[in-house]
Amino acid sequence: MPRRSVRAFAATVAATALLLAGCSSEDSGTRSFTADNGTFEIPAQPERIVAIGRAVPSLPTTDAPLVGVVEYSEMVGITEEQEKTYEDLQKVGSGAELDYEKIASLEPDVIISGIPLRNFTKVDEDRLQSIAPTLSLGPLTPYEWKDLGEQQTDAAGVSGIFDDQKAEYEDRAAEIREEYKDKIDGVNFAAVEQADQGANGFTRQYTGGWITNIPEDVGLNFPGEGADTENNGATFTEALSSEKIPDLRDVDAIMYRAEADGSPVAGLEELLSQSAFQNLPAVEEGRILAVNGLWAETYAGALICLDSLEEALKNLPN
Repeated sequence: MPRRSVRAFAATVAATALLLAGCSSEDSGTRSFTADNGTFEIPAQPERIVAIGRAVPSLPTTDAPLVGVVEYSEMVGITEEQEKTYEDLQKVGSGAELDYEKIASLEPDVIISGIPLRNFTKVDEDRLQSIAPTLSLGPLTPYEWKDLGEQQTDAAGVSGIFDDQKAEYEDRAAEIREEYKDKIDGVNFAAVEQADQGANGFTRQYTGGWITNIPEDVGLNFPGEGADTENNGATFTEALSSEKIPDLRDVDAIMYRAEADGSPVAGLEELLSQSAFQNLPAVEEGRILAVNGLWAETYAGALICLDSLEEALKNLPN
């Protein structure tokens, strides 16, 4: 059974388990929860959570009762208060490199993992399970942060906050789509990113990519398909040499990641300054979208991205 089908089946099983539990779940204070690595009894309302991997972006932005987290960057949308709370939390590692003794010392009642599925095997799961029920809810693809965020916050008992953010995001995306449909419909966009560290050239992202999945909710179209052997043959991204820059001559507009002030993120300057890039029709016509927050993995962060995207569409020539 394909992984996405397994995940959908698991979610159905989990929902059924919750229904069957009924009053007994409430009386015992626990409930059944199905993750990618099995079904577990977890607290109905956890009080001490350790978040690892990509569970970190979603849980701090929904004020989950965290006692420990891994080091994480690019947490778009986190408030100053939430950032301070995050900074004060015990750090239990980075990526799949975990400090198991520290995790145990925090006495969590549940551990929520967002470590990507291909890397979860690097974790000593048996040791984690001996500390507390450990739920594997890690992504296979960039856009799965939406479904996984819903599951992670459900497990943490803060789904109400998540649902509010999701509803606000969907309303904003629909508003922008309607307001700027004349600039979106029938337009072919290209999303470019800096090359991987140490590599030459650039990266282009297509449908479902790290920086395209939020704009797609507004209606932007990123045609094409890649085959990145460094990312398990993913079709949403492609590493290209600088000689491929002229291939962007056929697109109508080009999008890239920007800081809050509109300047390109570090690493993009070399691509953007090349004469081959400057001579592209889209660039010469000013059909460029510099968007902040494209790397967001939470609805709180995605709302910031939508604000920036709306401003970019507003300034996009007809």
